[in-house]
Amino acid sequence: MATITRKKKTPAEIKAALAAAKKKVAELEQKAYKSELDELINSMHFAAEFKKIKEALKEVSDVAILSGIANACGLKRLEITQLPPKPRAKKNGLSESITKKAKLKI
Repeated sequence: MATITRKKKTPAEIKAALAAAKKKVAELEQKAYKSELDELINSMHFAAEFKKIKEALKEVSDVAILSGIANACGLKRLEITQLPPKPRAKKNGLSESITKKAKLKI
């Protein structure tokens, strides 16, 4: 019978495993409380209040409003980014050639 020797983990490997486990726990908590959080936010009419703020301060961007709400709530680390809109998918070559031919015939 062969014997298998176990390699002892280094502190760096243990810390990496701990960080991965903490990340996994945070993801599980987010999934577990998602429905409860959605119900609570919908019951508080947050979207309506946000629209009221946006209408009152038309020149202020959405990101600035969210940053202000985060500061008022005491959130210290919050990163809000606004991505540019995704471009629409281009038409494939076949349909473009068909539409060009149809325009030429008319």
